[in-house]
Amino acid sequence: MTEGMLAREALERKEKWTFMAEGVAALLASAPEFRERCLEMLVSGLGSLDFETGLRDGLLAGAARGLSELDGELEAPSCGRCGSRLH
Repeated sequence: MTEGMLAREALERKEKWTFMAEGVAALLASAPEFRERCLEMLVSGLGSLDFETGLRDGLLAGAARGLSELDGELEAPSCGRCGSRLH
């Protein structure tokens, strides 16, 4: 794989993650109850690092649950070397 191909793949990955992050941010910003709870947590003296860690852990747990629900619907990607489906 050439450097240009690797750079293009990295840019595509970054664009996909940016799109997902923007979608999550828009979803969370549109939920008044979620915003209120976040504000309460921050005002209560919970440090911003603890808040960010808790938020990240919650998002990862939610994403894992969502992906497990899609498990039967997704087709496994193929191996780049032999072409067989990955498990």
